[in-house]
Amino acid sequence: MSNLDFMPEDEQQKVAQWKVQWDTVLRDGIIIDIHVSQWWPYVSLNPERMANLGIPTDTPEGKDAVKKVLKGGRIDLIPEEFYKPIQWAADRARRNVDFFTIDVMFGHLLPATAYKEWKAEHDNQYAAFWTAIDELCNNLDSHILSMRDTYVDLFSRVYDRLPEIVMGRQQFIEEAIADIRRNLPDAEYVRSRYSMVVDYRFAPMLDEISESETRAAKLRAESLLEVDALDQQRNTILEEMQREVGVQLEQRRLKVEESLAVAEGQFYGIVAEAVQGLSNALSSRGKFTGKQGQQLKNLIKQVSCLNVYSDKGLDEQISNLEQAFVARTTSQGEARTNALEGLEKALADTKEYVTQQIENIPKMRGVRAIETDDTAPEEGLRVSRMMDVEEAPELGGGSVRRVVDID
Repeated sequence: MSNLDFMPEDEQQKVAQWKVQWDTVLRDGIIIDIHVSQWWPYVSLNPERMANLGIPTDTPEGKDAVKKVLKGGRIDLIPEEFYKPIQWAADRARRNVDFFTIDVMFGHLLPATAYKEWKAEHDNQYAAFWTAIDELCNNLDSHILSMRDTYVDLFSRVYDRLPEIVMGRQQFIEEAIADIRRNLPDAEYVRSRYSMVVDYRFAPMLDEISESETRAAKLRAESLLEVDALDQQRNTILEEMQREVGVQLEQRRLKVEESLAVAEGQFYGIVAEAVQGLSNALSSRGKFTGKQGQQLKNLIKQVSCLNVYSDKGLDEQISNLEQAFVARTTSQGEARTNALEGLEKALADTKEYVTQQIENIPKMRGVRAIETDDTAPEEGLRVSRMMDVEEAPELGGGSVRRVVDID
């Protein structure tokens, strides 16, 4: 029995059309993944290294001294401002993938409608990544030398807090610095540790999956007919094994369909929450700030790239939003006040429309479209994919919002 047989005929037709539409999206898209490797410019403070420096970590006093002056268990080899730009470019390249793709079971689906926008920004960040690496490697020696004053200050503080040590201050400082420098690689090694690679592959279409599995099942069923009739026990085992596989194939098909339905629901859901957040900000402040304006521009750009569902109604809503925003930014006096009211209405209309669209996503067995409410966008990671525009976070600190500033 098909998983559609329990549905009324009109619902079966809707689901069938929905599958055909998704096959077109999958056919016209690719799955992309970005992989970044890099050199981490620090040495760890393991017990052996600290013992070589004369730091007595086997006593409570020694452990306390280390905790007071050496944070995070590592020492930077170069000033952080020279390797942070590499990390920022890598982070933005990853967020660029998030911004322009749809998360499905197979990975990050990049539709044809978003390819040019994604590729242009990726090329920018790829160039920034390697430019920062060139700057780092071409000036590595001077960057390393610039750390000497920092090391002298650091190890002076360490020396002052050590309860007992036999060597003099200057000897301790110089030996500590020498130990660090023994771990410094040359520029060519550093450059070899960096890479940024994008993997491309085709997304399997629903029809392709179904046809492949049906063909495999047919071949195996035919093989059963060739089994020696006297080997009934083996025949029975093969039939049972194939039944188990058949059950899992059906479960897999349902999971694939669920993944696509959830992706579609999330798309409409984050649009609904995004416009609700903008509407809340407008109502509370009585104005539309530059930050909200940038968020709306990002929303318009992303919807234009990811509306792969042939939703002309959504295109119309976004067009109305864009026109209302332009009217607000270009008008003066009373017309500006009226334009603000028009923008507020356009936001409310868009929220209502996309919420209704979520309800129209086919409710197949095991498939639930996500619910939306009036939650402000700052409260959800999925919404931050679309709205927030921030500088890259400090290296190693905090979470990364999944959006790149594309303007």
